[in-house]
Amino acid sequence: MCSDTVRLPVFPLNIVLLPGGVQSLQVFEPRYLDMVSRCLREQSGFVISLIEHGDEVAPDPEIYPIGVEVEISDWGQGDNGLLNIVVRAIAKVQIVMNWSQDDNLMIGEVRRLPPEPARELPPEFASMAEMLGRTLKQLGPPYNSDVKLDDAAWVSGRLVELLPLKLERKQEMLALNDPLSRLFMLRDDMLNMDII
Repeated sequence: MCSDTVRLPVFPLNIVLLPGGVQSLQVFEPRYLDMVSRCLREQSGFVISLIEHGDEVAPDPEIYPIGVEVEISDWGQGDNGLLNIVVRAIAKVQIVMNWSQDDNLMIGEVRRLPPEPARELPPEFASMAEMLGRTLKQLGPPYNSDVKLDDAAWVSGRLVELLPLKLERKQEMLALNDPLSRLFMLRDDMLNMDII
């Protein structure tokens, strides 16, 4: 193990989250039920990484090397008997290497990446933030908690998560370390989709 890395479970999914984002997940596979139980018991997190090749139930999908570390903020049993959890993304990570345990749970040697620079949202992106605010209000909890519509990284992160972009495009934006570059890309995409 490298001195600047930590070992964390990896949950390969077909979603992209950025720091500050929240996501509801239904957990039913034994490997992930065990992982959630261990994370709750040890008050630790896990990594969500976008699948590059394969699918969510495959034992060994290929994943992108940049993902996010998440912590479980809420959990409970749904009406269907499945475990529901809400996770909050706390940090971008680079997965240096990964492997599967005997139970097919993926483990990653991960390096936490530095947080993006704090930047106030420039006025030229105010209409995008206003649209985001209306959308979050409609979505309700947990998506409309801790709203920061004046923070360029927070606004760009939520837009990446919510807009109907290709997953590869979302991953490209996750890999950026500059919220203003991400906002310019998002504005171009939104104009092409006739959203703004």
